[in-house]
Order: sequence, then structure tokens, then C-alpha cells
Amino acid sequence: MPELARIVFGASLTLAAGYSCGRLITRRLGLPHSVRLAVGSAVLSHLVFLLFAVRAGRMWVFVALGAALILSSDRLTPLRFCRPSHLERPVAVVFAVYGLLYLVHALAPEIRPDGYTYHLGLPAEWIRLGALSSRIGFYEMLPQGMEMLFAFAFAFGGHSAAKLVHFGFLVATIPLMVAVGRRLGLPEGASRVGAGLYFCAPVVGTAGTAAYNDAALVFFLLATIYLLVLWWQEGRTGYLLPLGLAAGFCYAIKPTGLLAAPVALLVVALRRKLSGVLLVAVGAAAMIAPWMVRNAVKTGNPLAPLANRLFPNPHFYVLTELELARGLRSYEGVTWRNLPSELTLRGRRLHGFIGPVFLVAPLVLVGLRRPAVRLLIGAAALLAIPWLFNIGARFFMPSLALLALALATVLPRRLASAALLCQAVLCLPPVAAAYAEPGAWRLEGPPWRAALRLESESEYLRRMLWEYRAAQMVAQHVPPQARILDLVGLPTAYLSVEAVAPWQSAATERLGYALQIARLTERGVYSDIEACWPEAELTAIRFVQTARAERQWGIAEVQLRHGANTLRPPAGSRLLARPNAWDAPLAFDRNLISRWGTWEPVRPGMYLGVDFGRPVRLEGVRLTVLTHEQAGEIRFEGRTARGDWRPLAASTHIWQRPAMNLRLSATRLLKQEGFGYVAAHARSHGYGPVGESMYERPADWGVELLQETDGVYLFAVR
Repeated sequence: MPELARIVFGASLTLAAGYSCGRLITRRLGLPHSVRLAVGSAVLSHLVFLLFAVRAGRMWVFVALGAALILSSDRLTPLRFCRPSHLERPVAVVFAVYGLLYLVHALAPEIRPDGYTYHLGLPAEWIRLGALSSRIGFYEMLPQGMEMLFAFAFAFGGHSAAKLVHFGFLVATIPLMVAVGRRLGLPEGASRVGAGLYFCAPVVGTAGTAAYNDAALVFFLLATIYLLVLWWQEGRTGYLLPLGLAAGFCYAIKPTGLLAAPVALLVVALRRKLSGVLLVAVGAAAMIAPWMVRNAVKTGNPLAPLANRLFPNPHFYVLTELELARGLRSYEGVTWRNLPSELTLRGRRLHGFIGPVFLVAPLVLVGLRRPAVRLLIGAAALLAIPWLFNIGARFFMPSLALLALALATVLPRRLASAALLCQAVLCLPPVAAAYAEPGAWRLEGPPWRAALRLESESEYLRRMLWEYRAAQMVAQHVPPQARILDLVGLPTAYLSVEAVAPWQSAATERLGYALQIARLTERGVYSDIEACWPEAELTAIRFVQTARAERQWGIAEVQLRHGANTLRPPAGSRLLARPNAWDAPLAFDRNLISRWGTWEPVRPGMYLGVDFGRPVRLEGVRLTVLTHEQAGEIRFEGRTARGDWRPLAASTHIWQRPAMNLRLSATRLLKQEGFGYVAAHARSHGYGPVGESMYERPADWGVELLQETDGVYLFAVR
């Protein structure tokens, strides 16, 4: 089958199976086609999850599942999303032009960062394995509702088939917005104009034509709103289970979608219908529970990779989560003062923009006297709550759809049509290039040849992505299924090896930190803190932090002293630590490059220690720490045979260690964790200095340079 036909077949089968599943579930309910697509796709996604969970994620199984769903449906009605006869000519032209532009981009190979990394990298791995990956990492623990649908399409048509599925949900959003407007009593023309304002927004087109999940989240949130309003107006119990499925699946798409289920439950509870609340809860739980149960079983944290302070676990560090959240709230220093222009016009710092017309969005306040407009504004404000924690333009899309409907309703009919035409013209790629900042996240010229496969996928990707050229270099030298520590951001969707970035889990975070320290050879990187006291018989000892700081605190090595002798903790001893007890053994492994650390900001009362289980005579201790991690004084405490803790009257001396070469120790850690390769660059930021050091001193690190391309070095760890 030609490649383009396989792409279209994979996407079509996925959407048709989802719609047929929804038709089976809602066959007794008079729901719009788009809502049936939402409900059925949510269920299909979880069926795919179950198939992968039992290691049956194979193409022929997907064929059987899709065929069974389609044939079981009483009839497969074509989805008449927006019939041209029902649209004013200018509106129809806008949808046609942008629909064609978006279709071309959706058919082209994936070149968007999150798409060619985890959104498609995970499905590609699942298809290779026929099962879910056993690896625990940041992306692996996120809910993967959309990725399951991507995998279904990927099995037939690869990356572009998955992109086309996401585009399908974007297209289905148009009639769904009209249906929501109709339920709210909005003028039909205003609903279509609102759908057009949303559809033309550059960030919507860019995200909706890539293998992302943002446009899909908007679609399922709108389906939730439609079912909630429909139930409120008609009171029919049959709507409640589909409502729960749609609301719960919002979380399965993206953690920010977790808001949908509790809001739906709260609204239903306002009618004091206990049976209704239970139906919604059952539907939502069916969509949410598989992901939370999986995470709880694998990590001990049902909300992994987030909420690690609430659910401490050995797999993710609090500090990594805090630093990620801090970066997502700031976006290169964007403030409330410049946020409107960044969000509507510039597009670089917020990774996308929504179009100049939305500068007049405050006009929606004029319509506050109308109940429907108040409801739209209130819902938009509610959906903006997650956006406050990640102000990227993509995360504003749920609120944008509702604001677009409200704005089109408030404006007079002719002015609303004029606003749509302005949005359509100003957001065309050649026009947007004139005012958006260079590097803004947006669509550019349509890649016709790549979309129609007149230019091969490999040729297009080599031309567009240095990351793909780096991936080809990796493929030439690294055997399949090998592990590579990725310090550059390789496109995992185009790799058959396991490439893991340091920040994605606690285990790899420790490796990345060790590499950063090992590249330093200056005197004073490490300091020794030696404490001495009169001989005491202690059953336990601990070293307590007294300071508060934004940085973390750690101890690389602990040496217990009795006279001139260094003592090992006796057999049966138990290590003590708060927080991060799982890393405590690293401070007693006689390897300076490994360390116990708090991995969260320092606060008084944190400690590391040893419970000997029996009395031990001690006269002192030596702690080796990273000099830059020292924060305040450490209080040395011992536990007597009576069980009470008392401060040890210690005299403390601190001195800096001479320069040391610990690079081989760091790469030995890589080997211990199963990493035989490292991909790095030599830039001045991030892990660039590590790559530069490996390139200049490979013997020190025990690595061999295999190849370099586009500034990316591939090293083998020897």
C-alpha cells in the first residue's frame, strides 16, 4: 500500500472505530456526531491501553478491534461536520482555506519537538514491543490517553497517521462549538464565527496539526460542557455516564484536564441527584483510575510524575518538579504587563500566539447581562486556572475556544464577520511573519511535496531537523534496544534505541548531576567537615541541617571515627534520612561522585544519619560535601542507650579538598545504570560543558567519540 494511503487509512480507521464505539454506547441518545466521537474515542483509547497491558498491542489486533467496532455499529453515518450550504460564503471560505492549509501540515512528517519526542516516541516504542515500556520516567508516567489513539493509527501509517488523528479532533471541534452554542441559545451565525476565530488562531493550527494533545483536550472539554448543559436542560439520566467518560478522559489526555471531572460532579450534585453523581463518578473513574492505579503501583505516587512532595517516592525529585514549574510560570520573564501582546502578537516567548483580533477580547464583558455569555466567561476563567501554572499559549486554548464564542456573540453580526475575516487574513502564515517575532511557534509555508510524499519522509526530515540528522548518526552506531543518555534532545520517535534525558527520573537526574560535578577539577569543589567530641557510646547518630535556602543540600561521603580508625556501620544498621531516604546509601558507598541529597530546597530539620541497632563507641565523624551546597551549620546529634537524642559537643573544622579527577567514576555510574552511550553537544549552557569536556579529554572520561554531526557528539562509554 502506498505510504500516503497507509497514513490516511490508519487515521481513518482510528477515528471511525472511535465514532462507532461512541455510537454503540450512545445509540439510545440523540447526540451530535462529534459528541459520539468523543465518548467512543475515550473508550477506544482505554481498550488500546488494555491491549498493550496484556502485551497484545499488534497491528492485526487493532485491525480486528477496529473492524468489530465498525461492524457492530448499526450504521456508520458520515460525519457531516459543517455542510457548506449552512455557512455564509465568507465563513465557508475561511474554513476551506485553513482546513486545506492545516491538512497539508498534518500529512507532513512530524517536526514539532514534543511530537517527535514523547507524544510519538512512546507509541513507536510500544508498537515495537507490542507492550507498554517498563521504564519509569516523567513522560512514561503521564496519562497517555491520546498516545493510545496515536499508537492505534501509528501501527498502520506511522507518525503522520497519528498527526492526522489529532487534526481530526481539531476539525470535529468546529461542529462541536456550534452545538455548544446552540445549546446555550447563541445565534447560529455567532457560533460559527466563534468557531472560526478559534480555528484560525496560529497556536491552534500549529498544535492541532502536530501529534500533540492540546486541540484534543479542547475537543473533549467541549464535549463535557455540551453533555453537562444537555443534562441540565433535559434532566435525562442516560446522559450522565457519557458525561463521566468525557470528563474523565480529559485527565487521561493531560493532567490539566483533571479539573473537568470534579466540576461535572459538582454541577450534577447541585441538583441533589445522588444516583446521577454516582453515574458520573463511575464514568470518570473508569477513565482516570487506570492511570492513577498504574502510577501508584509502579511509583507509590498516583499523580506521578507530579505531586512528589505529597507522595514521596524514589523515582522523582521534588526539586526537579519545582524547577520545571518555576520555568513554566515565567517563560523568559513574561509579566502580566506584556502578557497580552506576547499572547496575541509576538509568539516566541509563550511558544505560540492566538492572533491580533483577541486584543479586543475584554469586550466580552459588555455581554455580562446575558446568561449564556456569563456562563462562557465563567467557564473560560475556570479553565484558565491550570494556565496560570503554565502560561504557554497552548495551555490557553481551552479558554480561547469559549472566549471566541463569547466574543462572536457580543459583537454585532457584521462586526463579528469582519473580526473573523481580519483574524483569517492576519493569521495566514505569510502575513503573521510580518509582525510575529522571529522564532515564533507557528506554521510556515505548506509542505506540499512532503505531505504528498513527493519528497520522502527521510529527505524532508533531514532538511528540516538537525535532530533527525543526529538520530540517523545514532542509528548508524548504536545497536537497537541499547540505552543512551541524551543530553541534547534526540527525536525518540525516529529512534529504535532507548534515549533518556537526565531530568526525566531520579536515577538519571543523579547521573546528570554527577557528570556536571565530574567535569570540574578546580580546587575546592569538595569540602570536608570534621567534627570531634569526647568518646561517647551511641546507638544512632544524625547530622541535622539548621539553615533554610532555595538550593539543595547533600552529603557525598560519611566516615565515622573512633580514634585514628574509620568505622563502617555495623551489620544490621539502618540508614536514616529526611527527606529522600532512598538515596541515603549513596553517602556510605565510598564513591565521592555519588551522594545523598535532599533534592528539594533546604529547610531546618533535614538530616542524614545511621541507626546502629546497638551501642557503638564514636569520637567523631568526617562529612565530605560539595562546597557550593553548604548551607548554615550542621548540628551533630547522637542517641544514647536510653533512647534520647542529645547534641554532641563537637568541635568542627572545615577545609577544602584539592583538585580531583572523578570523571571515570562518573562514567562508571553510567555503565552501572546500563547506559553505554552518551549524546552531547558543546554549547555554553545546560550539559554543553560536559560534552565539551568529553570531546577534549575522552581518555579522562573513559569514552570514545564515534561521530559528530551538527554539533552533536556521540560517545561510547568504554
